Amino acid sequence: MLTNSGLQAFKDNIVFTFTAGRTVHVSELNCEELQKLCDIMRKKGFPVTQGETLEYRLRRKIYALCFDAGIIYGHTQEDWKMNFAKVDAFCMERGAVKKGIKEQNLNELKRTLKQFSAIATKVQKRQNRVLLIAKLESDLNEAIHAEDFELCASIREQINNIILNVKTKQEQ
Repeated sequence: MLTNSGLQAFKDNIVFTFTAGRTVHVSELNCEELQKLCDIMRKKGFPVTQGETLEYRLRRKIYALCFDAGIIYGHTQEDWKMNFAKVDAFCMERGAVKKGIKEQNLNELKRTLKQFSAIATKVQKRQNRVLLIAKLESDLNEAIHAEDFELCASIREQINNIILNVKTKQEQ
């Protein structure tokens, strides 16, 4: 708790003062004392748990973006170990700051988050394009069966415009 808040160096003094000299060990606090200490620290703006640190939350956002983009997947412990290693390897090789995700400070994590946000956005746009083209091709098949050739030409033009737009962006 005091480690996560950056107060490790002052731990003995804080616990000693808080318990009115009874102990210097967090492990010897009773449940009520521990809860009161946590409440006071939260009110003062200190993170009490690892989950409350900004760096931890940024890492979670990065992993969530990776999961959404299909870069990482699975739900078992083994999957997550592999996922952590995968993201670390990517960050060290191709990342904005060339460091493993756990070694990054707050500003570096913000840059990494921005990079993965861009990747996730690109993947989402690609997925949307694929779905749209599939829908248009289905509509095209229906128009062919209905022998509505004007509609066929219009749908084919829409598909071609989507494909041309992608090629144009890739060339830029």
